[in-house]
Amino acid sequence: VRICGDSLQFTFKGEVSDQQIQQFLQENKDHGLITELFGNAANARNYVNWKFNPAPEPLPQTTKIISRTVDIRLPLMWEDEDFEILCQVVEESLVAVLGH
Repeated sequence: VRICGDSLQFTFKGEVSDQQIQQFLQENKDHGLITELFGNAANARNYVNWKFNPAPEPLPQTTKIISRTVDIRLPLMWEDEDFEILCQVVEESLVAVLGH
């Protein structure tokens, strides 16, 4: 098995509000970069959608983490410059929402 680098994830920690996270997602979208939360009900990576292995009980810690974890899907055929643009959009969106 080899890694398939088809997504990038990071988790907001600290004093970042849910509203700020939603604003960050919208900023990215406004710049053409689709990002979503792992905890989004439509995200196939969200454990609640895993019909093949359902959780036997609620997982509150997992739910809390994925509600603040951003998932960015990456095309498999990108040039190095494309990653630079992605990073620039993410950075600008963070600055627009968090101010730093």
